Amino acid sequence: MNKVRLLSLVAAAILGVYGFGVGGHAQTTNPEIRPDIKRALSATSRRGPNTRANSYRPARSVEQKSLRPRTSSTDSTKRSVQIQRSNEVLTSGPIGGGTSLSKVLHTSQLSLTSTAGTDEEFVDKNNDLVADDRTTLDSTGGSFDIAVGKSGTRYEVFSATLSNTLVGILATANDNNGDFVADLTNTYDLHRDFNLPSAAAVVTGNAIDGREFVIVSSSGFFNSANPNDPNNEPSPGIVLLVRDPNTGGFDTAQSKTLVTVGDNKLFNANGLALMPNNDLLIADFASDELRVIRDTNGDRIPDALDTTPYYSYRFSDDAPLDVAVNSLGVVFSHSEGNDTLLLAIYDDNHDGRADRDEVAVEGLSIDNNLFLHGLTTDSNGTVYVIEDATASHDGSGGNMGTARIDAFRDPGQNGFLENGKLFVQADTNNLALSGLAFGPANNSVQFQILLDQSGPAGDQAAAVDSILLIRDPFPVVNSANLINPVSDPNTRLVIFVINMPIVPASTVVVNLIDSNNQSYNITPQDARVVTNFEFVQITFRLPNNLPVGTCKIKVIAQGQTTNTATFRIRS
Repeated sequence: MNKVRLLSLVAAAILGVYGFGVGGHAQTTNPEIRPDIKRALSATSRRGPNTRANSYRPARSVEQKSLRPRTSSTDSTKRSVQIQRSNEVLTSGPIGGGTSLSKVLHTSQLSLTSTAGTDEEFVDKNNDLVADDRTTLDSTGGSFDIAVGKSGTRYEVFSATLSNTLVGILATANDNNGDFVADLTNTYDLHRDFNLPSAAAVVTGNAIDGREFVIVSSSGFFNSANPNDPNNEPSPGIVLLVRDPNTGGFDTAQSKTLVTVGDNKLFNANGLALMPNNDLLIADFASDELRVIRDTNGDRIPDALDTTPYYSYRFSDDAPLDVAVNSLGVVFSHSEGNDTLLLAIYDDNHDGRADRDEVAVEGLSIDNNLFLHGLTTDSNGTVYVIEDATASHDGSGGNMGTARIDAFRDPGQNGFLENGKLFVQADTNNLALSGLAFGPANNSVQFQILLDQSGPAGDQAAAVDSILLIRDPFPVVNSANLINPVSDPNTRLVIFVINMPIVPASTVVVNLIDSNNQSYNITPQDARVVTNFEFVQITFRLPNNLPVGTCKIKVIAQGQTTNTATFRIRS
């Protein structure tokens, strides 16, 4: 059970209400900085005579590989499916309070002609693979990729240009009241702190001790047709940022570089995905490989780049533009082109390296762009992919189709997909879509009331008077509290619950059993995320006439119940 020292928790929570300073690595930067869409649109793969000096070279060069043979539509051995085209999808309303983040698909919609852009959220309420509800998370320019932490923090990355310097940017967005709109954002310059010239992909996960971490990669874009292209980058870097609950920023001691910019250990790092064991997969497009950073010490944080690829593709037109993994470890990837395949990739002998791929979906239209794309899976294994991400700006050879998101159900989570549907499409043909992410599913993790390790009981709740910030024993009516109205002078308590999703207070129940075994179901007055922490702060009113003695409490939300904790009432 989670135990904390009460005074430290209260101090941290108070700081959370008023904002945090950020120290060490990944310091905040100008919040007005926006994605460089012109730079992104130029990041297309080109075959040319030049290459980056001393660049990474795969064991088998792409030039030695043939194109993948295509099977006949009448081939009885085929297992691939296609998208079922349908009419325009219209969302009907905002996302309802209490919706689990594991049901909310996040993506970014970017103007192709200006700095405008939004990060959007969609929910399929009736499970028909078509978006029903929509809420805009933020309207600060959009992003190239997005990830959603267990804490509820959204991590958005994009590439920008500052004073003719190529920079990678990470933005954090927090929704503190459960309306799916960002209330607090911070922006971090990853070039200043880690030398990243771009930010192409982001993932987030949790260490074995619960620490939330974020991993960001630069793209490693290199125009082989023009070695003097001003948008050319050194070989990609990959950085690990570990959240620091004491500052609200990132922990200087634990944040580090996993792959150094310019060390030529990769050629590209245009897509990232975490395996179920938290090994990190890297889509290296130019090398036609999936690389892997392994967790070598068992803390569930990737730490060491394996020199041997996780998978080397058999054909030159399979080069991975994006990558995703479902909860059973089946890997999905796609390349680019007007008739592209989605592959399912398998580690049959469970040795930590993939052995084969199978065609899962055929006929996809994937634009040639290292930054603008999207691929993910949800908690049920359904696969979501962005087609025509750059819409009307996909260049020569493209079809200029409207950017859209397709969904393919995978009932067995084994890569045998069903025919897909159009989930949602961009508002106009002059808008790009990029990045896809759901929040993590917390269904298997019990909500827990945080406990106070200073006692006196082992199940003592970390609870304080909401105004006076004193611990138990509490009076039902506190004459020293001059803030509560005279007509309702009862004490309000604050408790803290970990692993609880963001839900309105009206949907939460605090069950209290007093020392006479009388039970009360109390609707909290407030339930909010403590910014940059992984717990929810719940404020509730003590019922009238509670007897002196020990009370037991538990919290109920979304059909789940916490542990039981205690606090004391005095006269």
